[in-house]
Amino acid sequence: MKLRRVAVWMTWLGAVACGTPDTSDGGARDVGVDAAPSVDAGAHDADRIDASRDAGLDAFDLDAFDLDASDLDAAHSDVGVDAGTPDAGPLACPRAAASGEPNQDYVLDASSFFTGTATATRWTVVSDNPCDQLFVAGGDAPSFALTGATSPMLTLRPRLSGTYTVTLSVDTSDATYTCSFGVPIAGPGLRVELCSDRTASTDVDLHLHRPGTTTSWFTYSLAGAIGSDINLDDCHWATCRAAITGSRAAFGLASSPLASCSGGPDGAAWTTLGECPNPRLEWDGANAASLPENTNVDAPEDGQPYRILVDYAAGTGAVHPLVNVFCGGTRAATFGAAPDVVSGFDTSSPVGTGSMWRVADVRPHVDATGRTTGCDVSAIHPRGSTTGYAITLGNRSY
Repeated sequence: MKLRRVAVWMTWLGAVACGTPDTSDGGARDVGVDAAPSVDAGAHDADRIDASRDAGLDAFDLDAFDLDASDLDAAHSDVGVDAGTPDAGPLACPRAAASGEPNQDYVLDASSFFTGTATATRWTVVSDNPCDQLFVAGGDAPSFALTGATSPMLTLRPRLSGTYTVTLSVDTSDATYTCSFGVPIAGPGLRVELCSDRTASTDVDLHLHRPGTTTSWFTYSLAGAIGSDINLDDCHWATCRAAITGSRAAFGLASSPLASCSGGPDGAAWTTLGECPNPRLEWDGANAASLPENTNVDAPEDGQPYRILVDYAAGTGAVHPLVNVFCGGTRAATFGAAPDVVSGFDTSSPVGTGSMWRVADVRPHVDATGRTTGCDVSAIHPRGSTTGYAITLGNRSY
């Protein structure tokens, strides 16, 4: 387990002091956070995605919008605090916190920020990831875990990429001091996240197709049994998890170090495997509250199209899935967030004959050193349309 302790080595761009409190109302002072910017596919009027369904589709039109994350990279090294005019005070939060990675502990020590004598310490954390926001809006917990929320030492274990707004409140004998700052959490390469409004009661599966081929989506003979005709161009629960019974998806990419995947919910299984293949489904979020699915390609091919599909594997009734696309640690697109929720995704099948949503094609930008700097994301719409979600029923074609 890798610990990231943010203390005296944290980057300081000038102390942000939370000043002398107004003790008449408890002295709390809130400091707003300028979070790392992100691009939401649903926010572009020209590419607004309205839910639709065409059960007979076998071909799709693409409406491309160029979302390059390279111009947003600076946000991950300067996640600042809008603190107003600083003044003398015992609590000072950083203007720029060191970045962390999903599924790795991120440790914060209040003594790095507070110089007085505390009688109580409280931490709160809010994620800007749309999946966490969806979970919380539905009455569930967010995906991340906190240890020590009422102690001087906080450990944040994030599951998802994004900016986490950390608020520290410190009580003294005569006042309360409060300040906030952003912690950027980012993984390398291409990262696709899937969640839904019914994660706890349904099984909605994430698929990622190998570039350069147009073979049909996953194939197996019976529910729960892997057939000899399984398609290894498709990364999903049967070909990309740590523990699988058949052959593994083959995209022709080198594996990542074990530390890249050993910290997640399936960490023990990856440790047993002894490597982190690319691509990989870090865990299967079937029927688990607040647990999104996540597919990683740490070192994707430059400019090649990776197609994303979502399959309704098990459950009853309509589900509204949501997909995030991260490239080089920056969110390039989100599909299915309100008000542009997915409709017509209401028929489940364990053998690929239910509702299937072709989400988007993603072409990563990879520099000469192998670093992913951004990507182009092309939303997939129903044939003949420049808007809408491409939902089909029982159609496994590419």
